[in-house]
Amino acid sequence: MTTYLAITIGPIYKTLAEAKRTRAVWAASYFFSWFVRRILEEAMDTEMQVFLPDISQITKDESDKHQGLKGKNGAGLYADRLYFIKDKNTTKEKLNTIIDKLFDEIVTKRNSSISKEFIGNYMNVHIIEKTISDDDLKDDKSPLEILNQILDNKELHQNYNSDFEINPLQQLFSRNTNADNFLSEDAFGQQSDRIFKSVSEIATESFNRQEDTKSKYAKLVNESLKDDKIELLDSLIKENFPLMPHHKYFAVIYADGDNIGRLLKDINKNNLEIKQFSKSLIDFGLKAEETIADYGGSAIYLGGEDILAFVPIVCIDKKNTATQQTLFKLIEKLDKDFEDTVQKFADDNKLSVPTLSFGVMAAYYKHPLKEVMNTAHHLLEAKAKESNKNKIAFMFQKHSGQQFECILEKQKESTRQIYALIEKYCNTPNDRTDELLSSIIQKFRDNVFTELFIESIKAETLEDFFKNTFNEKTHTSSGKATFLGEVKTISEKIYNDYNCDKQLAIKNIFAVLRFIHFVNSKKDN
Repeated sequence: MTTYLAITIGPIYKTLAEAKRTRAVWAASYFFSWFVRRILEEAMDTEMQVFLPDISQITKDESDKHQGLKGKNGAGLYADRLYFIKDKNTTKEKLNTIIDKLFDEIVTKRNSSISKEFIGNYMNVHIIEKTISDDDLKDDKSPLEILNQILDNKELHQNYNSDFEINPLQQLFSRNTNADNFLSEDAFGQQSDRIFKSVSEIATESFNRQEDTKSKYAKLVNESLKDDKIELLDSLIKENFPLMPHHKYFAVIYADGDNIGRLLKDINKNNLEIKQFSKSLIDFGLKAEETIADYGGSAIYLGGEDILAFVPIVCIDKKNTATQQTLFKLIEKLDKDFEDTVQKFADDNKLSVPTLSFGVMAAYYKHPLKEVMNTAHHLLEAKAKESNKNKIAFMFQKHSGQQFECILEKQKESTRQIYALIEKYCNTPNDRTDELLSSIIQKFRDNVFTELFIESIKAETLEDFFKNTFNEKTHTSSGKATFLGEVKTISEKIYNDYNCDKQLAIKNIFAVLRFIHFVNSKKDN
């Protein structure tokens, strides 16, 4: 029989929903991660018994103070829950004392207009205490599962204080530099002079990586930071930067682990140390943060198996600036990070192997950020995690309002072929098939064409169908003929992989072609 204590904090999602800019979204998310980390640091300083997360990687500084683990690029790494085992040093009263101390710490931070009364009323901090017996753990239940059920109920009844005209937390989150934002200083260090990239910076990160544009780009970024009325992309246009349509688009990525509950049951059933699992999650978060930054994106949150990130549609490869990568390459690399950490833990211990599902929304840089985030989250929950999970639900909304979307099951062979096709034809700006792609895309808008297209796949006569449809001289040049052959092969694979689901096959094929065409287009049409 063991007595546990657990903490959950909020209101995270409602606070994020109020944020209007990327820097405010980041700061709101980082604030809650910072708060949880500070609870953990204070708890360790007073020798409280931490059950989760794993604290083996937490170090001490020169003054012998515990320092919670932090990412290199400012992402929040701490989930909104902490767990303890009760003993003489670990009590509910002591946790309440820590919470009160942290409220004071927030109030006394420089340039803060936040009162203790406000922060005490605004934040939902719930501490529960539960004694769990062996009988409670029958049917392979774990202590974590029992504690989380109680915390879930607490969160359903949490209050949200809206009795204020101006939210001083949102004022804090919106500030540009660490000169007046302690969160920025905490995340990026005292030497940093800023907080977080804007949507325009994220979309145009490639110019920050090219030697011939890097210096001038940095100057324009600084000017836009000093004056909110200066729009970076307008400045880039004025200065004749070689802008492509994709430089005006960005994407929000949400990701979440699949079947984690089953994995936790397996851990309990096999009497494994759950802290090993916790360590694998932390390792994944650190790897994922670096992967996102290397790609050119900005991670907001990487707690547990969750990801929230803002990324460019396409970005110059950091290690080889002669090439560029797309967000699909990023997803592929994030899956590899998950495989090397969380999945490896499951494999090594012969447990149920979890996977990652992704919801991705790409949109014009002036599109309301809240809407893009909500859509990406909906794609994750309602489509990517539907049925057998382990999917990418992707939507692209053009400035004109046109949309295309696809749902890719990552275990399918056709998905790996899609990755390869996208990277091959989006690799460099010079490797274009614009004219041919435009022709194919126009055909796919014709219902008669799509019916004949599917029937030719069924009859295994797609090659002849393509020869008869694309029979102009320009279609027979070596490069275009090769591309048509690759489209034929991948179309057949997609159709068969998705159990001959005509609508889904057409949607996926069309989305892949539209994406490649968009990346290579000189005009946003």
